[in-house]
Amino acid sequence: MRFDGSEAQLSMLREIAESLSDPVFLVDKAFNVWYSNRAFEQAAGVRMSSKRYKDAPCYELLGLSICKSNCVMKQATSAQKNIRLAEIAGLNAGGEKKNFHINAIPLENAQGNAFGALIFLRDVTAETEVHEKYKQLVTKNSHIALSGAIESGNVVDVLQLFMFLQKTGELMLKHTEGIVGHLFFENGRIVGAVLLDGGTRVEAEKAFDRMIGWQSGTFSFRRERTIEPAIAIAGSTDFLLMDAVRERDELGARPPIDRSVTVRLVRAPTAEDELGPVPLKLCDALVAPATIGALLAGSLESDARLLNALHLLKEKGIVAF
Repeated sequence: MRFDGSEAQLSMLREIAESLSDPVFLVDKAFNVWYSNRAFEQAAGVRMSSKRYKDAPCYELLGLSICKSNCVMKQATSAQKNIRLAEIAGLNAGGEKKNFHINAIPLENAQGNAFGALIFLRDVTAETEVHEKYKQLVTKNSHIALSGAIESGNVVDVLQLFMFLQKTGELMLKHTEGIVGHLFFENGRIVGAVLLDGGTRVEAEKAFDRMIGWQSGTFSFRRERTIEPAIAIAGSTDFLLMDAVRERDELGARPPIDRSVTVRLVRAPTAEDELGPVPLKLCDALVAPATIGALLAGSLESDARLLNALHLLKEKGIVAF
């Protein structure tokens, strides 16, 4: 995110952040907090205008477990990309235990150099406490093998169950059309996904995205793996699931696309189009007209993400189909 520090930009940031119930703060590489909203002060248990906390570094205000060993601001500025972390524990200035989902967006100056991050927090302390109590209740039954039917799009519910149960093993999904999916869990976190459709093998996020859209079939869970994934899924399973559901919801609000339809590039994208990485990659792939099915098969991105990008390109007049 380009940030020049102008009063207009700061005013817009304040207006947006103060309208949010979630904590937001802006911090530079020296850990100085340039701005924070009222929700941040409530979460941190401080008044930023007080003499005690006015110039305090961010790690003294929140005391997250990752501050010293794996600072999220440093991760974002070093990688120059958004960093999202789930259920990070910490102590606020008053010694109160907190848990947060964190989203850190790197900020760049006019030269393109990252100098800090805009950080959004979601207080999930209550949810984490319930989660921990639930895990304790089901631990004694963790050996039970589970199986059932996939119906009315309940795949998300099935996945959340195994996440809550902190399962380790393989969840096999069988579609009524004969497609077989494998999801690999380690302590409730999805670490791999494989989809086998005839002679076609799809892995990781792309396979995961296709499976959560299934409306019918069966599922069964076992401790031992029947196959091994070649590509690991890194990061938070919560965010993986939320992103996949959001992208499918966005896609559901748009007209369906026949995958046999051919797409052609009408014009080259420009900076004014303000396209993200996925639409730009699609434009690069369209050196010659291609069917939507071929574009989906040739990309590691999820189908929903690619189809949403195609709709965007069509709306901007960059592609036609």
